[in-house]
Amino acid sequence: PNIGLWWYLFQELFAESRPFFGFVFLAGPLVYLGPLMHALRHRPLLLGHLLVILYNLLRPYPDLSGVGLLVTLLCAHPFVLHRMTGMVPLACGALAA
Repeated sequence: PNIGLWWYLFQELFAESRPFFGFVFLAGPLVYLGPLMHALRHRPLLLGHLLVILYNLLRPYPDLSGVGLLVTLLCAHPFVLHRMTGMVPLACGALAA
């Protein structure tokens, strides 16, 4: 077991349905691609950073390096930090990095 949800789901699935759900989980981040590209069409750097963060959070074996990457990439966008109401998640991520 790890901190991701893949191991639990694949323990509960029947063997014949594992390839289908493996494909669905790997194609899952592609669902977010179109709406994010439309919403952030004027901020391509933020779009790229969000796609990298999304990939790191939804990969089969996530670890703490994804949190460190998230905090590092968010610090590149001061307007996002200015709009954050609570700095506790950012501080926890900075400590984890």
